[in-house]
Amino acid sequence: MRKMPAEDGRTAGRSDGRLVWKTTVCPSDRLTVLLAGVALLVSACGDSRGPTPLVLYSTHGRDQLTATEKAFEAQNPDIDVRWLDMGSQDAFDRVRSERANPQGDVWFGGTTKNPWNLAEGSSGSSAGPGAATAAGLAGFTIGTETWGSIISPSARCGVTGLRPSFGRVSRAGAMALSWSMDKIGPMCRSVEDCALVLQAIYGPDGQDGTVVDRPFSWNPAVNLQQLRIGYIKRDFENERDGRAQDDQTLATLRALGADLIPIDLPDYPIKALAFILHAEAAAAFDELTRDDRDDLLVRQIQDAWPNMLRLSRLVPAVEYIQANRIRTLIMRAMDDLMQTVDVYIAPAQTGDNLLLTNLTGHPAVALPNGFTAAGTPTSITFNGRLYDEATLLAVAKQYQDATSFHLRHPAMNF
Repeated sequence: MRKMPAEDGRTAGRSDGRLVWKTTVCPSDRLTVLLAGVALLVSACGDSRGPTPLVLYSTHGRDQLTATEKAFEAQNPDIDVRWLDMGSQDAFDRVRSERANPQGDVWFGGTTKNPWNLAEGSSGSSAGPGAATAAGLAGFTIGTETWGSIISPSARCGVTGLRPSFGRVSRAGAMALSWSMDKIGPMCRSVEDCALVLQAIYGPDGQDGTVVDRPFSWNPAVNLQQLRIGYIKRDFENERDGRAQDDQTLATLRALGADLIPIDLPDYPIKALAFILHAEAAAAFDELTRDDRDDLLVRQIQDAWPNMLRLSRLVPAVEYIQANRIRTLIMRAMDDLMQTVDVYIAPAQTGDNLLLTNLTGHPAVALPNGFTAAGTPTSITFNGRLYDEATLLAVAKQYQDATSFHLRHPAMNF
């Protein structure tokens, strides 16, 4: 992530005609503005030309992402945070969670709430970014994803979340969970806002060696009739919550001129490879486990992270290597598939697509596509070719512009 130079510790400016960056260093006692999983917060200001104008907030140092549990409660991150106009303090207190959140929407002080329904959590692990963006506490936030941690809270909270390709955005300063799967991306109010934020954060920074130097040329004016747009036929045919909204998404795309192509994902035992993530997480938190500080983590149920980290220490090296050999075959199969389509559509959290694309590193954007009878959002995902977020976002924007789901906001009358 590029770090902007500061002048006198207070102001740094850049204008490219669409973005104006300003900074005001935030005192340490405003750590409460850091929501679960938030590395960047932005509030709208001063520009009414369409997409959300941006004022950048950033935090630096790994501690802001490890401080969610009791084991890290006393740690303070090295802060370079810009002023946040929090608006309603009461609303902020209702949905906030301090700092990061590596176990769903649970942190050491409770559960991050879904602004649409305070009886349920906001999902995670980028729980704070999802809740904050949906509640209007920030113009955009930054989430991290290893296996659904941008897509899932975006779906639950009804925001638009972009998980870029692996190696697209630097992870410098973020907590490592799985070195071969971790990604960083924006969670916003619209597809176009995701494009604007990605434009500001993509590319090498000299700190994360996995980041590739590939262009991002945002041009929303695409002709859907000239693109090959697929959909995962089997997943759309399965009975599930949100099927009616997903079917209507396909109907809307067809009405926009898209000739949808049924596709199948590579036929491999995808869920059996999930332990790749767990083994890498056990290595990342090796010291925590060996020092018995994992006992301080709040959730100690069978499938919670403390027990997952302990158990994953027993994964044989041979099995980890064999799993990654299969993963390589899947990557090659996905490369073949993406030669036949430019973008494909998938239900947000059904089937193997979410884990598969996190293993292969392909980008995805989740955006609202309707509401349940209870008034909570539903979501759909658009998936793209490696490092072709421009086409992915352009197609998703065409769909979003034809709907109004992203323009609805929770009542916040609590």
